[in-house]
Amino acid sequence: MACGRLRFVANGEEVKWGAIFDRPTPTLFQIETERFINRIELAGDGLFTEVIDRDGTFCWRLGPGSYFISSIFPFQDDSPYSSADPGKFVFPGVAFQIDNSAHAVYLGTLKIAVSVRSDFMRNRRMTTRPSIEVLDEFDTDRTIAKERHGVTLEKKLMVRVPELEGVPFNQSSRIEVPALLRAVPWFLVVPHR
Repeated sequence: MACGRLRFVANGEEVKWGAIFDRPTPTLFQIETERFINRIELAGDGLFTEVIDRDGTFCWRLGPGSYFISSIFPFQDDSPYSSADPGKFVFPGVAFQIDNSAHAVYLGTLKIAVSVRSDFMRNRRMTTRPSIEVLDEFDTDRTIAKERHGVTLEKKLMVRVPELEGVPFNQSSRIEVPALLRAVPWFLVVPHR
């Protein structure tokens, strides 16, 4: 299990997430299998289960392996977009590893700060390149994970990968997956034991 938090700051204020379908939707990519993991798989409970709680925390059931968060769709509105649209998707370029231990891992807080504008229909669109940070809020989040999910966390923070930050990489992108992965120095980012 991998637990952490997503903090999305828009126009200087932290976004308060609403009801179902008004929360960010991440997509992961598992390195070993070269497979995307969408929100339905991350939720584990089907279409109507959110992968990010209202306070931004998450606990995802993932098997051992190396992963990166390939994209995040932060605002669930109905404005048209393409999968590589920088105004609708964040490509954070962060990686993490889950080993074979029985412990759940704490990935940290992924803080994303941007400027956002809304149109007359209240559809939100990012107008600046996201600022990406990985924060350590272990003391707070381990308590939440224990209370909500009954897990004890081992700290293993996700790592920023500058080569992947801002790269539109998702299921419908036209980037060749193996070529992209070869360009990243994984041995420096995700050490193997």
